[in-house]
Amino acid sequence: MVKITYTLRRRSLDVYSAAPNSERVSVDGYEFAALSADYFASAEFCKPRLSLFRERLTEGFAAHGLLTSDGELAYYMWLSFWSDKGWAPWALGARISLPESSGYIFDCKTAPEHRNKGLYTFALKHARRLCQEVQCEKVLIDVEPHNDPAIRAIRRAGFNKVGNIDVTKFGPVFKCDRESQTTIGWGSCRYEF
Repeated sequence: MVKITYTLRRRSLDVYSAAPNSERVSVDGYEFAALSADYFASAEFCKPRLSLFRERLTEGFAAHGLLTSDGELAYYMWLSFWSDKGWAPWALGARISLPESSGYIFDCKTAPEHRNKGLYTFALKHARRLCQEVQCEKVLIDVEPHNDPAIRAIRRAGFNKVGNIDVTKFGPVFKCDRESQTTIGWGSCRYEF
C-alpha cells in the first residue's frame, strides 16, 4: 500500500486595479527596459530564482525592470496580458485565468540597495502605460495584506483595492475564495475583479 501525504497551504491576497494610462513618468538615474535572462543572471538578488526566470522567459512572459546608468538591474516585474496568454503564474504554484482585456503585474522586487527611492511606484506607473499601449481595459496586481510598503507604493501608482482572494492548496487541488464566490480547480483559479 502506497501512502500519499499532502500539505495544506494557504495564502491571502488583496487585489488592486487601475485603468491603464498614458502618463509619461521618469526617475533620475534609472531607465525602464525589457529584461532578458542576462540581466537576471548578473543581479545578485535574482540568482536564487534564476532558473524560474529563464523558464518564464521561455514561456513568453514579459519581464521589465529598472536599470541604473551602469546597466545594473535595480528592480524587476513580470507582466502578462490577456491578449497574449490569457493566464499567469500565481500564488502557491497555481495559474490564474485573466479577465478579458486585462493586464496583470506579478512577482515584483527591488534590489535591497535601491529600496526607498520610489522605484516600485515609478515602475507600476510605467506598467500602466505599457498596458495602455496594448489596449488593456484594466491592470491588476495583488499583494499580501500585511505588506504595507508595497501597498503604499501600489496606491501611489494609482491602484485601488477591489477585493481579497484566499487561496488554499491541498496537493494538486486549489480552492480560491473571493468574497461570495468559491472556485475549486486542478492547478488554476479564475481571477475576475
